[in-house]
Parts: sequence; structure tokens; C-alpha cells
Amino acid sequence: MVLFVNSNDSSIYATNYLVSKEGIKKYPDAIWYDGDFSFEQGEEKEGYTKIYKWDGEKPIIEYIPVSYTHLRAH
Repeated sequence: MVLFVNSNDSSIYATNYLVSKEGIKKYPDAIWYDGDFSFEQGEEKEGYTKIYKWDGEKPIIEYIPVSYTHLRAH
């Protein structure tokens, strides 16, 4: 599978199961990953946003606190 990773912060923003390992060369932000990954992984935590990142070997989940002002806007 292909993971698309933001070069600024290593966040994973998309996946693709159709692009071949050789085909990712035309995508500068693409990484080939042989494991399983889904944006459904990880638990939801109230007051936190779940961010998927690439640690250089595998996807990891980071939980970022949601700011109070963000909560008030909703």
C-alpha cells in the first residue's frame, strides 16, 4: 500500500492500494508500506484530535489536545 505523507510534519494524509510499488516514484510524497493501515485505527479520546504520522518505519498515532477556543467555536 502507498501512504502519502506531508513532508513538513510527517502526517499521513491519504492511502492508495492501487498504485504499484514501482509506480510511486512519480509521487514525491509517497511511501511504500507493506503493513496494514487504516484511518479507523486507534481510539477516539475526548478533547484530542487523532493524527496519523510516519515515524520512518511505520505509522503511529499522535493525540493532539484540542484548544479551548476550538471547542467554543462548535
